Amino acid sequence: MDPLHLYLSPPVRAENGGLFVSPGHGIHPDRVISSHELILVKSGTLHIAEESRVFAVAAGEILLLWPGRRHRGVRTYLPDLSFYWVHFQLNGAAPGLDNPAQHAQTQRFLPQHSRAPRADRLADLFQQLFEAQERDEPDSLIADLIVAQMLAESAPHGDSSHARHGERFSGATSLRRNDEALAGRAHRFVGENFARGLHAGDVARALGRNADYIGRVYKRVYGHTLSSAIHRRQVSHARMLLRSSYGTIEETALACGFREPRYFREVFAEHQGMSPSAYRRLYTRWRVNSG
Repeated sequence: MDPLHLYLSPPVRAENGGLFVSPGHGIHPDRVISSHELILVKSGTLHIAEESRVFAVAAGEILLLWPGRRHRGVRTYLPDLSFYWVHFQLNGAAPGLDNPAQHAQTQRFLPQHSRAPRADRLADLFQQLFEAQERDEPDSLIADLIVAQMLAESAPHGDSSHARHGERFSGATSLRRNDEALAGRAHRFVGENFARGLHAGDVARALGRNADYIGRVYKRVYGHTLSSAIHRRQVSHARMLLRSSYGTIEETALACGFREPRYFREVFAEHQGMSPSAYRRLYTRWRVNSG
């Protein structure tokens, strides 16, 4: 058999990272570092300043700190504060600068402070990073690729909608704006109501549209069916619960909108390639610091 040789060059180089859990006292150190730092607040609010700009970063929000700039805490850590963090370096010039079309397809714009489009997905990537760094023989390439994905996931989804949706399904023809808006409404409804045990027909009824029509529009915009979107959100929420709570598999299934634990196990295994119990065992190793 002929092997496939891959030469991967991630745009970033991962350094150290972890999960900070507040001890209920102390303050973020006053310092200047030589790397970028990406922060995702898990709970509470982080009060921090970079140079003269002060940030209050709430749960589900991200903050990007820049190298060479002084940052410091501006308030004492409260007991409910916890946040993920990772330091990284940028690797050289951005690829595709000699090809404007390619560059437009691959670039992302990450605000310094914003709400994470998918905080649960980003938290899952932090867990994958910790697992990669804690292996007996850490793979720096895997860690670099995970951090690159973190940054892509942190960018607002609207920045590259044509590259990710309209152009890939209809060539040079963009989707009609009203169809995109309808698909967006369906996507938000799924995100807000998946734990109720939704079906695709429930989404259509809630939006007052024909189920077949909204299903076609949603698939053109997002690349998968409404049923798949519901399952993805349910499984994503299940991953978070399995990592951060000690509830039974049956309790987790109910919290994610599954009435039958057996069906939950089937859907979870289909999306994750392992059972919920195996996932919990794999991702219960945390890299935690409290000072």
